[in-house]
Amino acid sequence: MTLTIHTEEDDQRQLVVTVEVAEERVQKAMRNTARKLSKDAYIPGFRKGKAPYQVIVRRIGEETLRAETIEDMVQAVFEEMMEQNGFEPYGQPSLNEVESSPLVYKFTVPLEPAVTLGQYRDLRRDVADVEVTDEAVAEALEQVRVRHQSVEVVERPVEAGDLVTLSGLGRLLPAVKEEEEGDEETAVTDQPAAESDDEILFNEEQTELLMDDTMIFPGTPFVENIVGMSVGDEKASTSPSRPILMMWTWLAVRRPSPCRCST
Repeated sequence: MTLTIHTEEDDQRQLVVTVEVAEERVQKAMRNTARKLSKDAYIPGFRKGKAPYQVIVRRIGEETLRAETIEDMVQAVFEEMMEQNGFEPYGQPSLNEVESSPLVYKFTVPLEPAVTLGQYRDLRRDVADVEVTDEAVAEALEQVRVRHQSVEVVERPVEAGDLVTLSGLGRLLPAVKEEEEGDEETAVTDQPAAESDDEILFNEEQTELLMDDTMIFPGTPFVENIVGMSVGDEKASTSPSRPILMMWTWLAVRRPSPCRCST
C-alpha cells in the first residue's frame, strides 16, 4: 500500500485524517511531473520533452519539482483515502497541513451529526379546549364574504358603502391667535403661511376609501360630506377636531357586489 492513513474524530464531529504517502510513489510522480514540464521548457541540447530526468531536476530544482508534484497529487490522494475508508463527508472537506518529506497530508472531513433522542415520547402538553362562539363564526364568515366579493364601476354619485377612488391633499392650517386685550380680534397674519413639507400631512395621487362611517374617521361627518359627490368633482373640507384642510378629487366610484358564498 502506498498510503498510511490515521484518523481521529474531534469534539465537533469532524474527522481529522493524516495521510502519509510512500516515497516511492512520490518519486514516480515527480518523474511524471518532470516529463510534463519538459514539454514546455527550453533546455539547450535537447528537444522539448526529450531531456533526461536528472537534467530537468538540475534545470528546475528538486524542491520546486517536488512542490509542483505535491500539489498535483492532492486530489488523487484524497479520493483514494476516501475510497479506502468509506467516509461519507457531511460538508466540504479541507486540506489543513502539508509536510514535504516524508509527504504527509492532513485533511479535515465533516461527518454527519450524531443525534441521540431523549425520552421525547414522555413529553406531554395539555391543550385547552377552544370554544367557538356564534360571534366568532359570524365574524369569520364576514371576512370570507368581504375577501371574495367583487366590485363594479357605477355611473352615479357616491353612496354609503361604495368603494371610492380619489386623490387628496391634507394640509395643516396655520395657527390663529386672538388678542386678549381690547375688543378687536386679529389673526397673526392675513396671508396664508408659506407652504412647507412639514405642513403637508398626506398627498395621495390615488387612494381607495370604503364609505363606511364606522371605519373611516368614525365620529366625524367625513363620509357624510363625500356621499353625493360624482367622478370629477372637487371638494375642500376641514376637520372639526384639528385645523386640517383636506382637498379631494373623485376619480372612480365602485360598488361592492355581495359574495354568492354558500354556508
